[in-house]
Amino acid sequence: MISQEKLRQLVERLLTKSRANQVNWRPENGFGKTTSFVLELPRSRVVVEYVSPTTQADLIRVRVANKDGNAVAEWSADEDAADWPLAQSLFTEANRVVLHGDEILKEVETAIESMDVIGEEFIPS
Repeated sequence: MISQEKLRQLVERLLTKSRANQVNWRPENGFGKTTSFVLELPRSRVVVEYVSPTTQADLIRVRVANKDGNAVAEWSADEDAADWPLAQSLFTEANRVVLHGDEILKEVETAIESMDVIGEEFIPS
């Protein structure tokens, strides 16, 4: 059994590598409204999932699993927990990597700072 403290440390180290662009996250279930991201390793995988139930606090779950997806350990934090900022940061970093958020933001900033007209022209059909 893997302790929750050891899993928390794993999450911290994964966040550090993610911030350094050293983790190849991908959406777990294709594109669209992505609520989970996966890191595929040769014999294992790590899934970071955002869960938003209608009657309970949101939570972020980190699941360590074998290649077949069978969980061997799980760590989570809901939005009322002390570890929520850590969990949310990891999810946010995975989201940034998958959606290229930093590149998109840079493009928007560059466009706004230019003196040219920006945006695609609308041509009614």
